Order: sequence, then C-alpha cells, then structure tokens
Amino acid sequence: MKKFISFNILTTLLLSIFMIGCVDTNYNDPKNEGISPIPEGTATISIAELKALHSGRDNDTTSISENTIIVGQIISNDQPGNIYKELYIQDNTGGILIRLDIAPIYPQFSLGQEVAIICDDLVLGSYGGNVQLGIPSLYNGTPAAGRIPGPLVDQYLIVGDTTSNITTIDATVNDLFTNPTDYIGRRVRIKNIRSADGNVSFAVKDQTTNRNFMDNSSSQRIIMRNSGYSDFAEELIPQGDGTITAIVSVFNNSPQLYINSPAQDFTDFDGTITPPNQEGVPPTTEQSIDENFDSFNKYDDIIIEGWNNIIEEGSSKWFVNEFSNNGYANLSVFRSGERRKVWLITPILDVENAANKTLSFDTREEFSTGASFKVMVSSNYDGSKAPSEFTWTELTGLTISNDGQNGYGTWTSTGDIDMSSYGNVVVAFVFDGEENIKDGGYSIDNIRFNQ
Repeated sequence: MKKFISFNILTTLLLSIFMIGCVDTNYNDPKNEGISPIPEGTATISIAELKALHSGRDNDTTSISENTIIVGQIISNDQPGNIYKELYIQDNTGGILIRLDIAPIYPQFSLGQEVAIICDDLVLGSYGGNVQLGIPSLYNGTPAAGRIPGPLVDQYLIVGDTTSNITTIDATVNDLFTNPTDYIGRRVRIKNIRSADGNVSFAVKDQTTNRNFMDNSSSQRIIMRNSGYSDFAEELIPQGDGTITAIVSVFNNSPQLYINSPAQDFTDFDGTITPPNQEGVPPTTEQSIDENFDSFNKYDDIIIEGWNNIIEEGSSKWFVNEFSNNGYANLSVFRSGERRKVWLITPILDVENAANKTLSFDTREEFSTGASFKVMVSSNYDGSKAPSEFTWTELTGLTISNDGQNGYGTWTSTGDIDMSSYGNVVVAFVFDGEENIKDGGYSIDNIRFNQ
C-alpha cells in the first residue's frame, strides 16, 4: 500500500531534517555532510502526473491542490553560466523546470542532489509548450509561472543526498521529435551526433545562440540553445561524431537541447570532418511539379526522389522551415561562421511535352546582408559530379523578394516564367552566403511547373 504522510507532519519532518544539518549548510557545507536523505514515500505525486495537470496553454496557469509534493534529482548546473535562474529535476517518470529568483543556484542546489518540492501555493505554467513550476505571476499581462523569490525558496524546496549517479536515458534525434513528451525535462544521451553548423563556437558572445545538430537516425536537425554569457560561449564546438548528454526542452512543438557544459556533456568526438559529397543522383524527368514542402517535418533536410540537394561549401543543406503551419525551403548563414554555397536542383522539366511551359515559385529574402540567391538552368546536369562542373545559364529578370535586407521580407511570387526557349532542363536554386557574417538567408516555396 502506498505510504501517505500528513502534509503538516511531512513539512515539519523535512524542515527538521534541513535544520538538523544547520542553518548555514547550503553555502558552507559543499560536501553536504549535514544533509540527510529525503524519506522514502515523501512524494505524493510523480513529476509526469504533476505536469499532466496543466492545460498546456502558454497564457494560462494551473493551480495545484494542497498536500502535493514531488521528489526528483537535480540534473542542471548553472555554474558554467549556460542555465540562469532555472532548475531542472527529474524522477523516473519525467522532468520539469522550476523557476527560481536566485543566482547562482549551484551552491544551494547541486547537480545530482535529491530535492523535494512542496507544490502548495505554486502553479504550473508553460512557455512555448514547455511546462514550468513557479509562483503565480503575470507575463505580458497574462497568467504565468513566475520565479520563486529567493527568501521563499527554502519554504518550497528541501534538499537531500547528492550522488554522482544521475539517470540518463539513451535517445536519438528521431526519438525526440517522434515522442517528445517521453523526454521533455529529462537528461538524455545521444550517440553518433555531430554539429550541422560547421566549425563554429557554441554561441555568439553575449547572445543566446541556436546551434544545429544531427545524428544518423533521420535528416532532422535539433537545436541546442547556448548562452552567449556562458563560460564556454566562444569555444569551438567539437567536430566529428560523438556523444552529447543534454536536458531536453521544447519550444512550439520542436524539441531543443540544453547542456550544462561541453567539458561535462560532450564526449568521444573524433574530430573527423568529412567533406560533403558533391555527386548527386540522376535526376528524373517530370511532366509537372507542384512542391510546397508541407509534407516534411520542420528542420528536415530536403530529400525528394529525383531532386538533388548538394553542398558545394559549408555544412548545411537546404532544409525545411515552418511558420504558421506553412513549410518552405530555407537556408541561411545566420551566425554560422562559415561560407555556404548550396544547390537545390529539381528533376528534369519536360518542357518539350508540357501543355503549360511555365515555371513559378515564391521567394522571401531574410536579413540578406552577405548572401546571394540565383536561379540557374542546365540541359546537361546528370548528377554524376559536382554541379559546378556542368553548364548553367542564369535566369535573369525574375521577380524575386528583395525587401529583406534588415528583416524578414515579403513572400513574392515570380509569376509565370516562360521556359519554352530552354528545352528540357533542371532548375537549380543556388544559395551563396559569405563567411563570418551576422545575417543572410533566403526561403523558397510553391515551386510549380506545368500547372
């Protein structure tokens, strides 16, 4: 039978344990010699059960009933500066983020330490779909889980023993996208993973920076969020394949990774950089094309039968981005630290036999400083070698988005492009972005031929 303890008695018990260790234990007892284990049966609810109480809406909070206590192990460490005023804990059912208005956190709540959280008077909220625990508060005028004030933290969080044995779940990038609720808030280990952004630093100094990673489980990229104020912000990301241990978060249904530090969480990277293969596949011949990229998952590399997505320079292919349920092809050198020249090449358009010999597509220029976008056609491209070794003719005079120098431009249609004079050709969308620039991106959507 599950052991139930009166909440008042339990609170007294936990506070007594805390006080026995002496009031100044948190800051003057780094070995936790005066801290006792949290009694078995203290938790009245699992972390997964607690999170399930929340509606999931970002602009709302969920009150928590009295006598609700969770117990978990701390899996975050804010000492390297990548995590700020946040504490992640997990049990064997799930993990959750607790918002605390104290910094630094690690002298009081250390990695691997057991902690009991008395949830009475706290609320559940969410940001970008990530469930959080905090005090009732407002964010932009709507209910939110706010940071627990420093003087009140000890009323809600009671610490226990510390161990170096932290539960870590093996997962793949595909697992995190396919079953995110199984992993959000938990510590995972991803093997055979590599940087998809090339030889770049973890972050741009003083700026939170997204870095992309891939493993062998799918063509999807997963974002790692790194603080530009962390101790390791300007260190280069290890190259080659290796293993990353990270905390899983989520933003707008897309999983994200947070690390405590590279020294702790990056292991066995072999340093091998494999030059991109510029050979493609033989393009098929298509009588018509109607591609809107809506069948892909966000951050998927674009892989379509008969098409080619070829890196000439850099480490990132054309991939699928998404906004407001609209998918589109996207590429940028935003904070990449490398030059990127990449070709997205259609199948052979059967212009000679087409009833409607026109091509059209939409483009959007995005912070375009330092990047260019060209549309080329070739009648002899066969995928057998690098695209640059074939004969190409640039399509000029096209209506292309050009109002995105300082932000996201307007989606712009080319209108119907008469292809009758070119014969049967492939069409290449060529992105060329400079090295070590801040901005530069383009997007493509709704590619149509003979429609």
